[in-house]
Amino acid sequence: MLRILPGLAISVCCAALPALQVSPELLAVDRNPQLSLQLATQSVAQLAAQPDATPGDQMQAHLLAASAATALGSRTLAARHIEASRRLAQQVADPFGMAMSEAIQAMGQADTDKLDESAASARNAIVLGEKITDEMSQAYIRETAAWALSSGASHYAEAEPHFVYALAVYRRHGDLIRTAAAQAGMAGIYDGLQDTPSSTAARRQAYALLDHVDAPYLKSWIGWALGQDALNAHDPQVARGHFRQSLDNALELQDAASMAAARLGLGIAAVMLQDWQAAERFLALSQPVLLERDYFGLWAMGQSARARAWVALERPGFDELLDSASRRMTSAPDSFSKLRFLEYRAQTLVAAGHWSKAAVTLQDMLDVERRLSVRARKTQLVELGVRYELGKKDEENLRLRLRDDLSQTKLREQSANQHLLLALLALALLTLGFGAYFLFNQIQKRRYYATLASIDVLTGAPNRRAILDHLSTLSIRGEDAVVAMLDIDHFKGVNDRFGHDVGDEVLKAFYCAASQGQQQGEQIGRIGGEEWLVVCAGPASAPQLAEQLFQRIRAQLKSQAIPGLPASEAITFSMGVASLSPMQSVTDVLASADRALYCAKHAGRDRYELAAAA
Repeated sequence: MLRILPGLAISVCCAALPALQVSPELLAVDRNPQLSLQLATQSVAQLAAQPDATPGDQMQAHLLAASAATALGSRTLAARHIEASRRLAQQVADPFGMAMSEAIQAMGQADTDKLDESAASARNAIVLGEKITDEMSQAYIRETAAWALSSGASHYAEAEPHFVYALAVYRRHGDLIRTAAAQAGMAGIYDGLQDTPSSTAARRQAYALLDHVDAPYLKSWIGWALGQDALNAHDPQVARGHFRQSLDNALELQDAASMAAARLGLGIAAVMLQDWQAAERFLALSQPVLLERDYFGLWAMGQSARARAWVALERPGFDELLDSASRRMTSAPDSFSKLRFLEYRAQTLVAAGHWSKAAVTLQDMLDVERRLSVRARKTQLVELGVRYELGKKDEENLRLRLRDDLSQTKLREQSANQHLLLALLALALLTLGFGAYFLFNQIQKRRYYATLASIDVLTGAPNRRAILDHLSTLSIRGEDAVVAMLDIDHFKGVNDRFGHDVGDEVLKAFYCAASQGQQQGEQIGRIGGEEWLVVCAGPASAPQLAEQLFQRIRAQLKSQAIPGLPASEAITFSMGVASLSPMQSVTDVLASADRALYCAKHAGRDRYELAAAA
């Protein structure tokens, strides 16, 4: 916990600094923003009463208050301190104060969905921060601006290098709190790209950094996000553990908003576990607070989950809960909160026997999910396209200016026409050359981000998103396909005995073996860890195709020499096979293949099972 004597406050700490830069208190605001706000408020009052207080000391106090108030969602209070810090920074011409004011303002604008204003403020903060020589100050400004760019306007490609820079600086200085916060920011970027394994891994790393650090607010927030990851993975037991830890940290702070969010997560986990009494108890506590704080997306999810509990408890009025949430979410933009709300609403309607309404809700859910997936794939390319269009406008403006200059010069100096024309043509050629270089550079970036969004970096195989998108496309078109889910046997043992480097070589060798001899219409992708998915498009006999696929990969795998793995160690795999027909959903066929895979493992591994037999 941040320990500072109230009498000393922030001014004493900052007065010894050789120049205005980020203070230790500002770097630690995510540890306990309530305490930070309390200290900052005391310091502002004390400095206002001191005739010899410097503008720099006052600016630092207002910046801490603004940052803490923004973290706690106190928007009016934050705006007042932001304006005060900006005025003081301009008074002393301090680039850090001006940049930090812009960055904190960008965070507040993102929280109120002023996305264009938020992005503009964040970019302005980064430009101002480039004038600062202290690397910790610059890292904090860039990290704060990156949060606004990624969490608000979804400019993931623009935010990523600033998170990377901040992480490098924080690690070099051994600042665990800021490293954990920036690591959580990277997890948000992976969320936007729908790379669930990477986002969960980044959050776990961030949470592990805080293991021996007294940072209840940051632990509560990251723990809550890990609970959401577990809910999305349909693992309510793990989710409940994360939400309980989040609630314990929120109770330590007596932070009503964090407590309400944690109780919401516990309520949804209880619904998934069919513990209806517990669900009603947690959700009854969370819903009023979430509505009061304007967290409408979370509140709507809670309403639909509570309605499901009411149906199970045979309490009247569940439809009123759903209707109240639907009114809030009808005009809401596509988001993961809206997707989860529709999912819980559909489950409630099915449980209540309202089949037609449930079918409409499921269709709405599929539409939102499809739009979110398309948006995640195209985000980077759209950004690059916008930048390219801006470049073309600049080039066109330059051409217009050159044309105007040429006309005026002709009128003024007829005798110098030929030499001037040659000079302008040379300049135009240089401009076109720059345009060609800019276009080539954007095309290269487009290809890079398109590859990044669909390729598993370790093995070079299509990643989970790519292979599932391919399967969803076949399902939407109504095409037949055979789906095989594969899992390397005893892979954890390979990592434990020979190390993760050898485990990585096993994954690369497996993809090499599986991709050799691929048939027409066949695609393979890595869906996570040692699990793979093979999709064979077209009408085919599942038993015959399963036998051919299993034996082909098995033979290729035996012929592979894996670096670091003794020749006596044989790598085998198990496989579950299911058929996709026009009457089946992607979720159903994946569940069937997964059950068949489980049967293959239960029957002794190094074999395959068909979904019908399983």
